[in-house]
Amino acid sequence: MDVAPPSDRVHASDSSANAASVLASLSRIRTERAGESVAQLAERVAHAVERRALRLPVMPERVRRLRELPAAADAGVLALAELAGGDPLLTASVTNIANSSFFAGLEPVHSLRDAIVRMGVHETRNILIGIALRSSVFRVDAFGRAVAGIWLHSLATAVSCESILCEISIESEAGFMTGLLHDIGRVALLAELAELPAGERPDDQIGMLSDSVHAALGALVVETWRLPRELGEAIRDHHAARPSAHGMTAVLRAADQMAHCFGDTSEALAFGAGDLEHQLVELGVAPGRMALLLADARAHFDDLAKVL
Repeated sequence: MDVAPPSDRVHASDSSANAASVLASLSRIRTERAGESVAQLAERVAHAVERRALRLPVMPERVRRLRELPAAADAGVLALAELAGGDPLLTASVTNIANSSFFAGLEPVHSLRDAIVRMGVHETRNILIGIALRSSVFRVDAFGRAVAGIWLHSLATAVSCESILCEISIESEAGFMTGLLHDIGRVALLAELAELPAGERPDDQIGMLSDSVHAALGALVVETWRLPRELGEAIRDHHAARPSAHGMTAVLRAADQMAHCFGDTSEALAFGAGDLEHQLVELGVAPGRMALLLADARAHFDDLAKVL
């Protein structure tokens, strides 16, 4: 994973509420947790923040360029074709998804331009952003299996965000990106701890630390990437016990839970399918639509996961 050079890293004196939130979360762990190992890990991360040495991921250049592409359909098709056309692997990935069961038409597409037209500029841009993030940001060699799991859940959450927004007829360029990045704090934490010797990074302790700090750390990453504030706020608050959550935060909270329900029935029950349906209805989804929404999102996820 590419990380920011030392001069661009974050320290406690930065005028950032997110940096302060990260330090506050780490402080709580150091004072409230009984385990010495997790307290030591928390102290290491806190010191990295304070020393301007936290290994935050850098936004891939391709993601930046994709976000700057024109939204107009005709111009967007041309710009996407130009951006991806020089890369045979990207072209193959996009055409494979366009020919998947989720998008398949009467005839298969064979060109990148036709694939973009079939899926649309918005969907194609999301796919290309996903490919760029998966190949660079979601890579920490020392924690390969853990990061792969984070990626699959992030992709499922991104698809769920899009499905919810479509169901309630809200157009948003941020939905898919918010879902993909909602657990980026977990990846940033693993990248920081990957510098430790293998014997000094116990999985259970890292998991406990990640659960406590990943939302605030993810919001900090999004802030350094200069993404919209709404996106960072949703990531920061998606686990917060705030019944009054609204906007993208409420969508993300429901999508995160929805992604957990992609598993078998017992997993869905464990994550509270009844509570999820209540959240969806509050967002504007018609009662009784949850099962169909889940099935549609799961089908889309299955196709994307084959190439992303």
